[in-house]
Amino acid sequence: MIQPVLSMTDWENLLERSHQYPIFFLKHSTQCPISAKAHAQFLQSREEMTDQSIGFFMVKVIEDRPVSLAIADATGIQHASPQVMLIKNGMVKWHASHFEITVANMLEAYEKEL
Repeated sequence: MIQPVLSMTDWENLLERSHQYPIFFLKHSTQCPISAKAHAQFLQSREEMTDQSIGFFMVKVIEDRPVSLAIADATGIQHASPQVMLIKNGMVKWHASHFEITVANMLEAYEKEL
């Protein structure tokens, strides 16, 4: 299940959870065809992950723009959409945007962080 991040409280809870298990986080634009492709890759990655404890979260950048921008400030990673991050122990361990968001890249990033 992909869990929505609708507030900075949700973001803080996500970071706290990342101390228990790794998390993939997607910044998704519902009006962008490139983001739609990244979203599909994100969903497929969830299906292909053998470790079912990993969390999958998403913020919609248009609908929840203040949250999306605050997350960019909090992480120090310049905002992009689409953008995916792998978060572990409260830290962004890997991130990619646009056409770099693929199942293969996400699986590789996850395996490196095990």
